[in-house]
Amino acid sequence: MNADRFKQTEEFNNKDINQKEITRTYNLPLDKAYKEYSNAKILSKISSIFHVNKNRIKEFKPLDLGMTNDSFLFKIDDKEYIYRIPGEGTDELVNRRDEYRNYQAVIPLGITENVIFMDPKTGVKISEYESKSRSADVDDVEELKRCMEIIRSLHNSNIRVPHSFNIEKNILFYENICRRGDAIQLEDYSKVRSKMGELISILKDMDIPIKFCHIDPNCDNFLVLPNGEFKLIDWEYAGMCDPVIDIAMFALYSEFDEDRLEDIMGYYFEGKPDFGERIRIYIYMALGGFLWALWAAYKQVLGITFGDYMLKMYQYARDYCKKAMNLIRGVDSIGI
Repeated sequence: MNADRFKQTEEFNNKDINQKEITRTYNLPLDKAYKEYSNAKILSKISSIFHVNKNRIKEFKPLDLGMTNDSFLFKIDDKEYIYRIPGEGTDELVNRRDEYRNYQAVIPLGITENVIFMDPKTGVKISEYESKSRSADVDDVEELKRCMEIIRSLHNSNIRVPHSFNIEKNILFYENICRRGDAIQLEDYSKVRSKMGELISILKDMDIPIKFCHIDPNCDNFLVLPNGEFKLIDWEYAGMCDPVIDIAMFALYSEFDEDRLEDIMGYYFEGKPDFGERIRIYIYMALGGFLWALWAAYKQVLGITFGDYMLKMYQYARDYCKKAMNLIRGVDSIGI
């Protein structure tokens, strides 16, 4: 990482673009003119950050355009980079200063992407592009073990940041924005919501360790490089939390069944979890499923659908609520 570039900079925000200025300057239809103008602004920003003439910036093109982030690929000389711009409306969902602190904290561990530049005001980020990397394979036992090893090493790193991830507050946040859009159309929602409240109360009565957690350590955020090295990317939601939440979030994203959840618990703990750890993992499977179901409901309001993802996550909430309650009451016959 270039420390001089990884610092707070002037705010760069496409909201400031004047549409009349765009069409007058480019003499193009508005949508095409806006694209040309936006790209020109980005190229100017890149030129300023790297201290190079714009004609050295080659092969500038969209890499991933979505509601969360817009990403562009570009090349300077023979090196490829990713330029990320947070999508419209993400300021309400992601605290970019917290994300900046996360990267500052984790970069010394050498487990994340090589960040060249980041603006904590706007969330604009430039990182090196690993063109031949791939996502971790959840069907490969050795790769699963490596993912759990990285998560465990993160939790044991003694990193401390001033912010935390509070799953109760996040559930309330998405619940409120879903209600505003009349987006909650889930069966027995009131009953299930009440059960989630019970689980949260149980957590509050437990003795819980607090560690620096990734929160979204899904298989797609683990990059496998050609040399076999693993990198864990995308630290938008990271913060201080109960470390076992990362196990639950990994399992939820991968849509693991109970046997596969058991496998990764074994890889993480290098043995079986104790009684309290198992209860907390089951609770986070339930609360995490509930949270992602609300997240998917919110996305539907925005016109983005994910097939049956919302219903799958909601079912995790129901199933693992029951498992957690049964375990607490001592009626589950799991061999622990």
